[in-house]
Amino acid sequence: MKNPSCRVLPAFLLLAALAAAAGTNPPPSSLPPVVVTAGRLGLPLTNLPASAQTVARPDIEASGATSLDGALDRIVGAERESYGLPGAGVKFDLRGLAWDYQSKSALVLMDGRRVNEAFQGNVEFAQLPPGNVEQVTVIRGPGSCAYGSGALGGVVDVRMRSGLGLEPFAEASAAGGNYATFAGRAAGGGQFGPFDLYAGAGHVRTGGYRPVAGGSEVEWDAEDIFANLGWTAGPNDLFRVQGGYYTGEGTDREGPRTVERSFGNGAWRHRWDSGRGEELTVRAYDTYEHSVYDVMALDPVLVRDYRLRTTGGEVQETLRPRDGLRLAFGGDLRRDAADNEDFGRLDRSEWAAGLFAEGDLDLTDRLVLSLGARFDKHEEFAGRVSPRAALLCRVLPGMEWYASAATAYRTPGLSDRYIRTLFDAGGFPLPIVGNPGLKPTILTAYETGVRQHLGRDAGWSLALFRNDIRDRFDFVFDPTVPPFGGLTQANASRAYTQGVEAEGHAGLGAGFGVFADLALTQGRIAAAADPSVRGRQINNLAPVKAGAGIAWHTDRQRHGLAVRYEGERYADAANTRELDAHAVLDWTSRVAVAPHLTLTLNVWNLLDESYRVYDLTAPGSSIRAAGRRLLLGAEAKF
Repeated sequence: MKNPSCRVLPAFLLLAALAAAAGTNPPPSSLPPVVVTAGRLGLPLTNLPASAQTVARPDIEASGATSLDGALDRIVGAERESYGLPGAGVKFDLRGLAWDYQSKSALVLMDGRRVNEAFQGNVEFAQLPPGNVEQVTVIRGPGSCAYGSGALGGVVDVRMRSGLGLEPFAEASAAGGNYATFAGRAAGGGQFGPFDLYAGAGHVRTGGYRPVAGGSEVEWDAEDIFANLGWTAGPNDLFRVQGGYYTGEGTDREGPRTVERSFGNGAWRHRWDSGRGEELTVRAYDTYEHSVYDVMALDPVLVRDYRLRTTGGEVQETLRPRDGLRLAFGGDLRRDAADNEDFGRLDRSEWAAGLFAEGDLDLTDRLVLSLGARFDKHEEFAGRVSPRAALLCRVLPGMEWYASAATAYRTPGLSDRYIRTLFDAGGFPLPIVGNPGLKPTILTAYETGVRQHLGRDAGWSLALFRNDIRDRFDFVFDPTVPPFGGLTQANASRAYTQGVEAEGHAGLGAGFGVFADLALTQGRIAAAADPSVRGRQINNLAPVKAGAGIAWHTDRQRHGLAVRYEGERYADAANTRELDAHAVLDWTSRVAVAPHLTLTLNVWNLLDESYRVYDLTAPGSSIRAAGRRLLLGAEAKF
């Protein structure tokens, strides 16, 4: 593979230098870093001893994204692979932990509700509507000490929109473009005395763009509704209830599919002392999904009927026993259930529980020690403790250095242990069976970094990391699977990822702003049961990822041009099939033509770059990403 870092590094260094010399007028995408909070302790990003980025509501709107993953392009080092249109498969991972065929290495929370589904631990980012999202904070690095299984690469913390503190409002939008794409949305809410409300409904569809299984095309048609009701019962108590429903149908890479998803989320927050940030939070949630797949590539056609449910709750107490000491502790409990019809039947449920505690102590005015630990007990596995330790030093005003060490883990899902299905191996139906004897994958992570906030206008950050992974489970061939052998999961390998992540942004004055980011990641399989993959690069991992862009805004308009580059990656563990390096140029525009009316234009892949996406599973079976995509729309807000 060619090393293209020499082509992207000069651009990054140039824009990072501009960040260091920034004037006034911030780029529209920047936020005051002291406002955004993350993690169990709710710390400002300036006090967080970890790498983190936030995507706020203005940036989500400007992205024009029809699914949540499309608003996360600026997350440094993220492995995001997508066909590019609504409903199509998306793979989103962090820090090179990309070997699995779905998004399983990051834990996704929506206002504390666990989104990773019960069967495989996957998150279908392409089916998460961004119109209801207020803010996304991505914390890179393991979060198991705070959140439990699945946070190997990090935590994606999604905060949903509410009407809290807002004047009553209503909004509507509609946009259409090529590939027969349409997106429409209506929403409204506000503060009404002690109650606040936000409610939204949307519809999105695409007419298809690439032939896939059985000669069909990738296409999708979906609707969603969401409501968020809050009641401020007094100066210290807030009750909140959320509910949502999503339904979609179309054709993905395997064949026709329908999906139905609903959820409910209720929380009570009691502030013991609002001035000191002491509060008690109690939360309960339920998530249900019903998906039906027709696997057209197999003959006879295999119908998969999956019904999944996760029910859970948690209690968290946050205290400030004295100045300079912040504590958070609590526990959670959840039950995962799957009732699936596939090549075989699975009807099973299991519970998992955890206790956690973490705290920050100001050793001096500049030095902060952070410690955390979590104990987890899963119904099918022994109890496990996940510790974390970190140190943060305020080197200069606005500049922090941090270092951390932590462990994380991923419990094998119901799919990994009990699935029975068929896989199309180049026209031959290959059985896949689970392995009940799987052990959890364990990750040990080390990180150090430095960042500087140059007022509201500019900043930069640099992070170095190392992840050591053991008991990684992979598919291996088992000759005892009837009738002629098949694939099963096994704790078959050890691996590591390591790399550097850098980003900078700056306001240049006169409404102009620039940004740049660069991630260089190495990931190798250190040991494996299959000799052919030892020492190979982790599949689906792009060693070089970079981005740069420029934006200009006034009170009435906003325009941006951004380019993203990803180097070659391998589609298989043996590194025999290489996917294309590619650079994609995107344009966004928003112009207020009247006090309540804004016109929008988004053009993705402006230069019509042609490249293959992650799902190259057999020679000749790859699917190329969508070409140039255009979406023209209008938004009305009152």
